[in-house]
Amino acid sequence: MTNLFQSRGSMISRFRALPSWEQKWLIQTVCWLPVVVILLRLLGLRRCVSLGGRTSKVVGAEVWVETAGYQQVDRVDRAALLTAAAARHGLARGTCLSRSLTLWWMLRSRGIQGSLRIGVRKPHQRLEAHAWVEYEDRILGDSSAVRLKFIPIGTWGDRQIVSDVLAVGDRAL
Repeated sequence: MTNLFQSRGSMISRFRALPSWEQKWLIQTVCWLPVVVILLRLLGLRRCVSLGGRTSKVVGAEVWVETAGYQQVDRVDRAALLTAAAARHGLARGTCLSRSLTLWWMLRSRGIQGSLRIGVRKPHQRLEAHAWVEYEDRILGDSSAVRLKFIPIGTWGDRQIVSDVLAVGDRAL
């Protein structure tokens, strides 16, 4: 039993050592991720994306501006890592889709226009899909090789929703 409390105490002390914006981000992510998991099951992807676009101003607490020591790109990268940590240790682990949708909604709520992307591949005659978020041509919280491994079939971002199956040419499934 002592080890459980020591590890729990260690997690709490690490949380307390985080800057306040990171603490807020983690708490909000831990709360929002289970909601997004449920909404995806009830409403489906298209309606969740649409809902996130309409209500994104309500979800977040503050708009990020560049501050000493933290540029917006640094905060966005850190937010992606914190979202992954919240998924690992929070109430709902979710899938890559629910984690990416949560990250995308929360970034939008702070005035950051990233792109939610979904890609597919078909290794060994088995269809696989993956979701990720991009910001300023950077892949957030995922390997940069994700663009090479998966063929993007849907992108949601900025002010418009684009969902077209791309002409894949010689990368055909």
